[in-house]
Amino acid sequence: LFISCASGLAQLALEAPARPHFAIQVNDTETVVGALLHVAQNSKIDAECRAVALVAVANACYQCQVTRIAAESAAAVAVCFALIISKNNPSTIIRLRATQALSRLIVAGGPKGTAASTLQASVKTIPALAKELDHKNCSNEQAEALLRCIAGVESPQLYQDHHATLSIAKVLPEPHKDIYGQVTAETIIIKSQSTHNKHFSANAIGNACKALVPCVNQPPTLKYLMDNLNLTDRLVAALATFNDPSLRKNVAVLLAKIIANEPKAKDRVRELRGIEMLTAIGNSLISSS
Repeated sequence: LFISCASGLAQLALEAPARPHFAIQVNDTETVVGALLHVAQNSKIDAECRAVALVAVANACYQCQVTRIAAESAAAVAVCFALIISKNNPSTIIRLRATQALSRLIVAGGPKGTAASTLQASVKTIPALAKELDHKNCSNEQAEALLRCIAGVESPQLYQDHHATLSIAKVLPEPHKDIYGQVTAETIIIKSQSTHNKHFSANAIGNACKALVPCVNQPPTLKYLMDNLNLTDRLVAALATFNDPSLRKNVAVLLAKIIANEPKAKDRVRELRGIEMLTAIGNSLISSS
């Protein structure tokens, strides 16, 4: 019965005229969207049903301010965050749907909205989300949603935690190496086929770049990333092996910030012919404006 009701509500919430009705109170203390959040939290209910309840929440909040406010009033941010990082929640589908619901709330409200402000209130929340990227069961779909959350919250929490920043930077593609294990201008244009690294989508990589921009403006954080990861190589590899215009723009912005803040990085980028790529992207942006 629960799964049928949750599925029906998730389907109904796809219709724009129906979404405001999810903010209607069903009793003295709870709205429809609040009841769905209670289902999502209840560990005694089947995991699939809880996941579908979260889909219904995300659908109902899409371009519907009144329902989004009702969801936030029902502690949707705290509920979703707890489900994402819970050590007692083995269900990957619940983690995924909770992450997607949280990203919907953050993106809809903007960096100054209730969801973003709630996450900014604690120094541990954003780093905790970033570290979920290292989870062995973190799918590309969840990584996209996690990075939308992180990129949508303007907070200094992130660059104060170097390990969390490194988790985000690892989303960038690993560059292809020659038979001697070196990354060169000739190998950088080849997509790496390494089975030791996850292959993330253009959306995930683009949002990782957005999240890293304020981090590389902090000298200690940038130094940590440069010392512990082949950051410039990964960024040039992204430019060389992806055609998505939005991704390439985000990579170019981040790479330009790094060159400005760490002059030595420019020599490595030039060696990999990344300066030529940056110039080409700049020219294309000028011509299209």
